[in-house]
Amino acid sequence: ATYISALNVLWTGIAISGLGHVLWLGKASRVRWALELPLEAKVVRHIVMIVTYKEPMEVICQTINTLKAQTVAKSIVLVVGMEEKTPDLGDRQRQLCEMYHPHFLAVICTKHPKREGEVAGKCSNENWAMRSAVEVLQRQGILGKIENWTGTSCDADTMFHPEHFAALSARFACDPQKHRSIWQPFLFYNWDLHERYFFTRITAMIRSTMMAGFLVPAGLQNMSVYHFSMKLCIAAGYWHPRYQMEDIMFLFSAMQGTGGNVRIKPMPVPLVIGPTSGDTLREEFRQWEMQARRWTNGNAESFHYFVVKACLGRKLPMWVAIKQSLLFIVYYGCILCGTSLSITLMSALVYAPTCSGIFGSAEVAPGWPQRSFLQALLAYHLYAPVLFVFASDAYMRYRVLPDATSERFGAIRQLAHFVVTPLVLLGY
Repeated sequence: ATYISALNVLWTGIAISGLGHVLWLGKASRVRWALELPLEAKVVRHIVMIVTYKEPMEVICQTINTLKAQTVAKSIVLVVGMEEKTPDLGDRQRQLCEMYHPHFLAVICTKHPKREGEVAGKCSNENWAMRSAVEVLQRQGILGKIENWTGTSCDADTMFHPEHFAALSARFACDPQKHRSIWQPFLFYNWDLHERYFFTRITAMIRSTMMAGFLVPAGLQNMSVYHFSMKLCIAAGYWHPRYQMEDIMFLFSAMQGTGGNVRIKPMPVPLVIGPTSGDTLREEFRQWEMQARRWTNGNAESFHYFVVKACLGRKLPMWVAIKQSLLFIVYYGCILCGTSLSITLMSALVYAPTCSGIFGSAEVAPGWPQRSFLQALLAYHLYAPVLFVFASDAYMRYRVLPDATSERFGAIRQLAHFVVTPLVLLGY
């Protein structure tokens, strides 16, 4: 009971923190960052890297079009990293260069060959693409002082706010710890989310809340789309091509490369990325399940890398190793895994005695007053944090993301999603 109560307080605190950060984001995203750039921010340049394999050109172009619409688009070098086995590779590269070269500082398309010892995926592709881009920029005389450059890792299905990179320029230029920092936008999965099934939408809302309420404020993990200084990227050795989870692996490599803590800082503008999807219920559920398994396996191997390389290898100060390890255990062990355990345990305590006599005898089973209290506690435990999650989602759709107002959910659908949220968490 003590563990369940503590977990509930933690979940509720995270949900309230998430709502608070979404409210802050609504105010910060209305700033005209391009008009308020300090003088030192005008020399900042950005390498934005999109790695892709078989994503449709329509999706890739949608993402690049949001980069083209940036108020500082001419300070951006667009890097599109493709795999050697990408269908119609040559045609895709030629089309992208012709379409977008006039709109950016430079456009670079790379081809990642299959190399022995590498694990196929985003990590190895990004490692090749960024190294190749730096070589090209050096050869063309564009790179100049590496201290003035930021790098961005993003997915092929990303929608940037028009002021995104102006805000990044301002934050980067004025930060004395810029080469020991990673800037993480709060991620929202409202790319046609209203067309997705309930388990996809609920998982997306929970992930957005966890990022805004815990992952970024606690400095635990960057995710999917993030920014860094190129000096830090080089110190980290780019990305490790033998691992899968490139985001958290980059954080651990950056800590190892600098020999100290690397802070994760929030971006003052929202960012939309695509959720898992499928053409049918069965296909979408399979994608949802595969993503959960992929994250589980990836985080396990990342934590192993952190412990072996950084902690046991003594390449980090002790306080950094202890802090990061504790945060990792609390989030993945106590919060994510503990949630399913607590939901199951509380449900058994409340309902199992009437069904199967799990307590053995009527004298041991909780009576009417105790059972009523447990039922109320269970309802609070299941739904108190969810109220703040749905409040954050509503404010975000109506106040933070103007393009998300079309994602309207009727009262009955909202209520149904609210009721089944604990079941989705249990399955996830």
